[in-house]
Amino acid sequence: MSEVHSDELHEMCRQHFNEPMISFDKIVRCIGYGETGVDCYVITKGHGGEIVWNTCVGGYFFLDRLKGQGYVKAVNGEDWDDLTRLDSNLTCGGATKESEFRLVLQHDDMEDGKWKPA
Repeated sequence: MSEVHSDELHEMCRQHFNEPMISFDKIVRCIGYGETGVDCYVITKGHGGEIVWNTCVGGYFFLDRLKGQGYVKAVNGEDWDDLTRLDSNLTCGGATKESEFRLVLQHDDMEDGKWKPA
């Protein structure tokens, strides 16, 4: 396996692995990081389990501010906040958590129109 081109972007995605985020106008789950010969991507899973690669150039937002917001301790002892609630909503919609972080490096792919993300 080759090395990642951007340690910073790779680490950013790892730090947000399995967390809800916004990608353009959709709530999705960050499940990995990908690179081609010309771009870097946040790999996401949306409602219905749809996997989408989103360019790291922009159009996405991590939801760190929701951590701790609206916090309550449930009667069963679970900790809940607004990010936990959003996470639960994603899971119910088919965007379940992944057991492993996806790292897909396709550096020889120059995205000439035939490319399909793994």
